[in-house]
Amino acid sequence: MDVNYLLKPDRRKEPFRPTEVLPFGELRTDHVFVREYRDGAWQKGVIKPYDSNPQIMWGAKGLSYSMGCFEGSGARRLPDGKIYTFRFAESAKRMNKSATRLVLPHIPEEEQMEAVHHLIDVERLWYPEQEGAYFYVRPVLVATQDCAKVGKSKEFKYYVFVSPSSAYFPQGFQAASYLITDRFHRAAPGGTGNTKASANYAGTILPKELAGRLGALEVLYLDVTNTWIEEYGAMNFFHVTRDGIIHIPSFSDTILESITARSFLELPERMKRELGHEIIQEPVRLNRLMEGLRNGDITEAGGLGTAAGVSPVGKYFVDFGRKNKLEDLSTESIGEQMVGDSNAGRVSTRMFNLLTDIRTGRREAPKGWLEEVARLDI
Repeated sequence: MDVNYLLKPDRRKEPFRPTEVLPFGELRTDHVFVREYRDGAWQKGVIKPYDSNPQIMWGAKGLSYSMGCFEGSGARRLPDGKIYTFRFAESAKRMNKSATRLVLPHIPEEEQMEAVHHLIDVERLWYPEQEGAYFYVRPVLVATQDCAKVGKSKEFKYYVFVSPSSAYFPQGFQAASYLITDRFHRAAPGGTGNTKASANYAGTILPKELAGRLGALEVLYLDVTNTWIEEYGAMNFFHVTRDGIIHIPSFSDTILESITARSFLELPERMKRELGHEIIQEPVRLNRLMEGLRNGDITEAGGLGTAAGVSPVGKYFVDFGRKNKLEDLSTESIGEQMVGDSNAGRVSTRMFNLLTDIRTGRREAPKGWLEEVARLDI
């Protein structure tokens, strides 16, 4: 894929060595990759300054009607000194799956990969030389036609930016509190719940703010019948039973297929051999989860996501039946359910270490999971 380079003359010239722990997702590098779709075809891509004019009109359909989707992925410097993306081919496939549901044009998967690798190659000196830090990569596809009528757009932008980041949750790999509630729902059957549609995330902000007031990081969502466990706002769910079996809810049209969850599911023999645990996928009933947590049949629970990795749960705040007004919710007015001994469990820790070691090259990755970012002549 041909790319035009419009690089900043004052772009970074020295390695990036931050003196404080980086926040997640806030910092930007010097450039962005942009590619436009018009006249029925994708145009030539360009890498240009991040702070340049994005040239999206006020009436763009993506702004009014949330006609857009995105992906999240990571790139890390491995012990050989080279930078590698992790399973970005799967992110590219999922981008096109989201595009199909939202009537957006597909971008060939190999061209998505090239776009990301071209940009990371340009921004090498921005790679954060800090323990646990990495490049968070955010591709976005959005409708840009300037038209107020609801309907398919004729113009689009695909762009990619990079954020030198540390852990998604500031506390890192530590058990935290989460909220289970039947007050809000993330997705409904037949909707866009199994895509990374931008609008899916807007509806989770209020519940997340409510969870934060209680001291919880996130919300664990139920299906619309309040019978089945679905997923957190930004992660898939898992729990571990007393016999050491890891359970992940079956994917459906209301659950996004986390590439992190799929990575574990695709390694059943390795999970048994290296961790000593079986992993299965099946629907998870809310009442079975709560009963298992109470009687000790379920010993651990957590979340699986690209940015969050493996995130253990120590406690659930429980808000069922809408017994209180939204403004009256507090830790005194709702229930609590501890998970195990409220600390990161043995199985969750092993899962975290396996994923981290594969991502960072300390353990062998399955073929195709790590792709080297080649050095190009620019």
